[in-house]
Amino acid sequence: MFILQENEIDGDDKSEDWNSGWNSWRNLPSNLKQNTCNTDNFTLMKNGGPSRPATYGTYCKYYFSENHSCLRNTCSFLHVPRSGDEKFCMATVQRFIVSTNPLYVKRAVDLFTGYYKMCSPGLCFNVEVVTGLLASLIRLGFLSDTFVALNLLLRHNIRPPAECVLAVFEHACKRKFNKTVPQLIYLISKVVENGCVFSVDQCERLQKCLECLNAPKSQMDVFIAVKCRALANICVSPEMFNVAHAFIDLELCKKQEDWKQMAAVFLRVCASPCTTSHLLKFCVAVATALLVESSQSRTPPYSGFAEAAVTQLSDEGLDRNFLGRIGISMLIHYYRTQQWSKGQKIVEILSQQQPCYSVMKGVFSNEDTTSRCSLITMATELHLHSGSMEGALNVLKENNWFVSCSKWPCERGDVVHRVAVQTRLAQCTSHRDALEVLMHLPGLQPLGDSADVGEYTGLFNSLLRSCLERSALLVAADTLEFMLGNGLHAELLLVQNLICDLGKRNRWNRARILFQRALKVGYYPLVEVVPGSLVLELPSSLNEVEMAVCLEMFICRNIPHSPDIPNISPAPVVTLKRASNNGSVPESEYLSAGCRLLSSAQLPNPKLRLSYTTVNPQQEQVYTIEPGSAHNWLSYNHSWAHRLWSV
Repeated sequence: MFILQENEIDGDDKSEDWNSGWNSWRNLPSNLKQNTCNTDNFTLMKNGGPSRPATYGTYCKYYFSENHSCLRNTCSFLHVPRSGDEKFCMATVQRFIVSTNPLYVKRAVDLFTGYYKMCSPGLCFNVEVVTGLLASLIRLGFLSDTFVALNLLLRHNIRPPAECVLAVFEHACKRKFNKTVPQLIYLISKVVENGCVFSVDQCERLQKCLECLNAPKSQMDVFIAVKCRALANICVSPEMFNVAHAFIDLELCKKQEDWKQMAAVFLRVCASPCTTSHLLKFCVAVATALLVESSQSRTPPYSGFAEAAVTQLSDEGLDRNFLGRIGISMLIHYYRTQQWSKGQKIVEILSQQQPCYSVMKGVFSNEDTTSRCSLITMATELHLHSGSMEGALNVLKENNWFVSCSKWPCERGDVVHRVAVQTRLAQCTSHRDALEVLMHLPGLQPLGDSADVGEYTGLFNSLLRSCLERSALLVAADTLEFMLGNGLHAELLLVQNLICDLGKRNRWNRARILFQRALKVGYYPLVEVVPGSLVLELPSSLNEVEMAVCLEMFICRNIPHSPDIPNISPAPVVTLKRASNNGSVPESEYLSAGCRLLSSAQLPNPKLRLSYTTVNPQQEQVYTIEPGSAHNWLSYNHSWAHRLWSV
């Protein structure tokens, strides 16, 4: 608030509440419609200007009117009130600032500064008028005139309110007036020197304004010294006094890059009886200090800070919680600024702390909207960009591939981002890890996020194709099995190639199971084994392994197993159909299919004897299975065959 020295002003003005004027400055026009100075001895001239009957001839009636302007290059009448006419000066300034016309506000500040450069404030000095003048200047963006008025007040030992000074700083920051930094530093130095009291929060806001204006380091050092003096002036409770001095110690630690000592200051404040809101403000200051670029090491400052603090943390206290929250703010900052290696180091540190960092929020207010899903994705991506695929995978595993739940919901954009990061990770890891990553995409796990799983079909087919190309058959089999169980459509050619490769690599059990599951979900619509029928129709598009599996299934389902029936009459018949899933096949391919069918009979153990017999009216080859070989195969494999094919 404005404070006037006792030797400057006497009378009733000393007891006025100077804060009330500034706190209502946004409602200035309504407040200033009633004059605070007694103007009964003023009269209005025809042009609307006030006059004093005895001496008005010395003033320019046009300049002092809110309806006209003086157009003379050199005016012989006064444009500045004479010494002793303070009441007239205040009344005129009040009339001008009520007007919304910037020209009259500019004229008001010229009147004010012109008068008080010559004269000291007297009995008619009115704080509401001066407050309104400053508010109008800031609102209209007349920053240079605001500096002139404030410096003039300081010259007369009148302290402007802290809110006014803060408003000047924030206006300069909002308009990006970088060239005003020296004037701002000078202003804050003078008001603090005159005993102006700033709260801890106001000091932090002033500092943020200067940082946004990219103030040079030399000028920031001056401000830090002034800030320390301002905080030392706070006369409040012992708890707040300790917090204020902690801010001073914090600035010294930041300047010296002494992160271990900063940790000690942090722990001291956490152990003090200050309120949670004050502790949060202090942690914001700590996080801001830790974001500086260290000149001594490429390691993030939080590393040394956390290392020193973690050894003295309480088991379950605010210190442990706020240490993690500060780390979250570091993580988000390094992610947004793409400082991948530093961000990775932060994730590694947080992973060693308790409680789990992913359930925390940062200390900055603009981080409140960051979801748990997004935080885990950021941590994963920091490892990914740093080249640590194992670290990225571990982050997802440690957090159980979390996406969302009712307690920690997330936005659709967070899910899309997670899918993109996991897809990129799957492309950079081994086939086995890639499958695990894809299996945990949002929407694919029970009680998972509702996502369109059909979008993942291409990813799984790409992985399946890559596994076949590199002969990673077991991973390919797991991939296909997962796809079949989750409604993801696999390319038929990939399914056939996988079953064929598994059979040739003597992985018959896996080949049979995959064929059975693919058959159930409709991958082989032309393959049908009718119970009780001794005729099997096979499409010519099948490969040898698929044909062999079909023969086994046909024998198990339609030929009775009995030691007393060594021969079967009539012999089972196999018809090789010309049609395939893609329609009729060329003659050459059909003839090749006949050769594959004969070869497929040699694959089961014991072998089957298959004989070509005739061609049916549709020009399709007809084969018969020798009953004795079928009986031998069934006797030898009855236990597992019945369990597999009877369902």
